[in-house]
Amino acid sequence: MKRNILKYTAIILSLIMIIAAFAGCSAGSASDDSGSATNNSEKSAQVEVNEANADYFTERDLDFSYADRETQTIVLNGSSAESTSSAVKIDGSSVTITDEGVYIVSGKLTDGEIIVDAEETDKIQIVLNGAEISNSDGAAIYAKSADKLFITLAEGTENSLADGGKEYTQTDSEKTVDGVIFADCDLTLNGSGKLTVNAGWKHAAVSKSDLVITGGEYDITSAEKGFEGENSVRICGGSFTVKSGDDAFHADEETDKEKGFVYIQGGAFKIESSDDGIHAVTALTIDGGSFDITAHEALEATVITINGGEINISASDDGINAAAKSEFYDPQVIINAGSLTIKMGAGDTDAIDSNGTIEINGGTVDITAQSAFDYVTSGKINGGEVTVNGEKITEMSNQFGGAMGGMRGGLGGFGNREQMTDENGETLTRPERENFTDENGETVTGRGRKDFGANGATPPEMPTDENGNAVFPGNMKPDGEMPGNVTVDPSQTA
Repeated sequence: MKRNILKYTAIILSLIMIIAAFAGCSAGSASDDSGSATNNSEKSAQVEVNEANADYFTERDLDFSYADRETQTIVLNGSSAESTSSAVKIDGSSVTITDEGVYIVSGKLTDGEIIVDAEETDKIQIVLNGAEISNSDGAAIYAKSADKLFITLAEGTENSLADGGKEYTQTDSEKTVDGVIFADCDLTLNGSGKLTVNAGWKHAAVSKSDLVITGGEYDITSAEKGFEGENSVRICGGSFTVKSGDDAFHADEETDKEKGFVYIQGGAFKIESSDDGIHAVTALTIDGGSFDITAHEALEATVITINGGEINISASDDGINAAAKSEFYDPQVIINAGSLTIKMGAGDTDAIDSNGTIEINGGTVDITAQSAFDYVTSGKINGGEVTVNGEKITEMSNQFGGAMGGMRGGLGGFGNREQMTDENGETLTRPERENFTDENGETVTGRGRKDFGANGATPPEMPTDENGNAVFPGNMKPDGEMPGNVTVDPSQTA
């Protein structure tokens, strides 16, 4: 009975994705923030989302228009700016927006900033219409106070934002300002123009609440994270080229089970990351899109669900990693549909790693790896087409038992386990397992194996008994039972 249910579920999900490929993020109609109809024009466009996930986006998130709204203009002139709006305060190269409205920004601002300091109930829309802003010691756009900031990329325009590559001097009473775009409120990026961001100090775009992206072309270079939404990251479309020193896309709220997630319905992604390509604390759900990811770990979250899309992964640690990041859920990888190609580097690597379960119910999965699957509780192939090193398989073997390339060197099969015990039965935390020493005896901290290559360090040798057999320190102890698929349905505001 369970197998039949999974079979029918996979069929239904496949049909949904076929429909979504034509309907999702395509031209259509939407209503504005007040619910009234909005006309399409050269300066307006809307996108649509899957009906099942419509709550992830508001109507105004999906509406690029501003032609039918009252607008104000801000013209940037090198070290100064001009505006006739009483809601715009200009002090040298510092421009402050103080009231709700739509502001069209054009020109070049050298070593300056746009600050949003409005009422906490105000919605501000900044339209970048051929704007270039650099700030040597802070964020180029800083939403200090507002209900929500919309940054719209005007059709056919190229825009750029940059910092000076050093610590910011901007201060916030409760938050650290650390993004070229920094919003201490909800942040939506949309439109059909292009935005280039160079973040030399830390992150490219940060929302301390929800980060939503529904359109636009983005070329991002960041010292640390590319896009960060503290509560969530939600993407319905857009084209992304991201080179990041840390996670390219990141959601990190861990105290609320309905937050800390990443949801992607569509878009084109080319990611080069020194850490994770896409990282969520709770759930990462991919319903569609095309992905070309080169990273330490491509996809990481507690629960990872793939319902569609074309995903190509090249990774140096885990291609997909369901780790115990959240106390609210047990780790799972669930593949229901889509096309997934994973090519792994040599050494202590897994194509699909779960500290709990792995289920493949549909789609195509093509793996080239020394270790294809690594799981703690169970691994099942209930449907789809799975190929490992050129050979089609119908049953999932766990590398921990020596299959799919055998036992690895170094920390081998227990390197990624979140819940382990030592020889005394004490639980080992991730830092305790991954703080190794380099050739000089110095502790290598951080996220473990990522630091080996950077610091020239190597993990300790696998302990063996007198017969040369691997000896593991204690038993794997996953916390609790593995639940079914997790659906995160946070409440929405416009």
